[in-house]
Amino acid sequence: MQKIDEQLKQSVAEYKAILSILQEISSTTAQQRPDEIIEKCNSLHVLQHNAQMTDKAIADSLYGQAEIDAVTESLLKNRHQLLKSVQSLNRAVFSQLKGIMALFSDELNQLKGNLTAMNGYKKNQNASGNLINANL
Repeated sequence: MQKIDEQLKQSVAEYKAILSILQEISSTTAQQRPDEIIEKCNSLHVLQHNAQMTDKAIADSLYGQAEIDAVTESLLKNRHQLLKSVQSLNRAVFSQLKGIMALFSDELNQLKGNLTAMNGYKKNQNASGNLINANL
């Protein structure tokens, strides 16, 4: 049981780190630079991948076990509560990021429209020298 307990402790630590990153992202505002948000999301993906590997190891260790001792059961309950918190915050962050993406998209579309308008004021560069009509 000691191996499974160590895996569960590692899993709890990984999900706490995931929860921490999600909390950082949830405190993000639309005024932050997109590269900061992307960096946090990349860190989140790495942590999620590590947690997935640990979860697979836990599932393999639990497979075929008839009994679970009190310590392991306590760790499983703690992990389950943590997973519920991660899931809830993940949903909230996803909605928030969709809103931020919509703001960025709208701003980008406005900039594209302004660029098109400004291109209409461009001087015709091919007409240079046409104003001089002199016989040499």
